[in-house]
Amino acid sequence: MADEAIQRLAEVTRGYDATLSVIECVCRDVAVHRSRIEGWVRGIPGWHGIDWNHVEHMRSGVGSLQVERLVVDAVRPLETNEAQVWSYITAEAAPVN
Repeated sequence: MADEAIQRLAEVTRGYDATLSVIECVCRDVAVHRSRIEGWVRGIPGWHGIDWNHVEHMRSGVGSLQVERLVVDAVRPLETNEAQVWSYITAEAAPVN
C-alpha cells in the first residue's frame, strides 16, 4: 500500500475521531517466507492463491513505506508480535494532553 493511500485513510479516520495505526508485517527470512507461501492452502472458495513468483514481484516492486508505522517480522514468535502490536495500538490511541 502506498504512502498516499495511507494518508487518505488517515484523513478518513480523523473525520470519525479515530486513530489509524499502520502495522507492516514482513518476513525477512526469504527461505521461511517462500516455504510458507508454497505450503499455504487458501481455502476460500472463489479466491485464487498466490505463488512465489507473485511474492517476488511484489517484494521487488513495492517500495518501503515512509509513514509512521510499526514493522513486525513474521519469523518472530506470534506472542512477541502480538504483544508488540497491542503495545503500539494502545499507545497510538492514548489521548494527547
